Amino acid sequence: MNAHQRFGWIMFTLSGVFFLAIGVRDGDLLTIGGAVVWMIGCAAFLLSSDS
Repeated sequence: MNAHQRFGWIMFTLSGVFFLAIGVRDGDLLTIGGAVVWMIGCAAFLLSSDS
């Protein structure tokens, strides 16, 4: 994975953090769950593409 791709996935993960913050602020469990799944998916892709 090149630097631009890694940067893009880190930005996707960061968007999940903001998505999670909105869910926590609003107390919306569906939004919180979606954000957690989103960030797990991003982390899995970053870890699997580490080579």
